[in-house]
Amino acid sequence: MAKIKERENAIKMRTKGYSISEISNELHVSKSTVSTWCRDVALTETTVKKLHSRTNEKAASGLLRYSQKRRELR
Repeated sequence: MAKIKERENAIKMRTKGYSISEISNELHVSKSTVSTWCRDVALTETTVKKLHSRTNEKAASGLLRYSQKRRELR
């Protein structure tokens, strides 16, 4: 295994509450690899809530940008 340090960093980041995509971008490895590395990492309830709220915020901001663009086009 050539990416032992990346795997260790991925596990540490996941326990801190980073998403799979964030870890993938930071370490420059594929999301499927990060997912495999972190599959046994148990997330706390607060970490799960934090990840869900971040996802909802990103979705809401995307919807607002889309709505603004549609208004401009009209």
